[in-house]
Amino acid sequence: MQHIQVSLADLEQRFDKVESSTIFRAFKSFEDNFIVHTVDDVKGSVKYAVCD
Repeated sequence: MQHIQVSLADLEQRFDKVESSTIFRAFKSFEDNFIVHTVDDVKGSVKYAVCD
């Protein structure tokens, strides 16, 4: 199974009618509940991926 990683900027582009703070809070909640985890890419940007 391939793990897809998305950044907050990717999500903001995809959901352009949603405030970025709302997206961030939702994904922080997902992270706190072990639904997604953060991945540091080599550029220093944080990305999100679904937990196994």
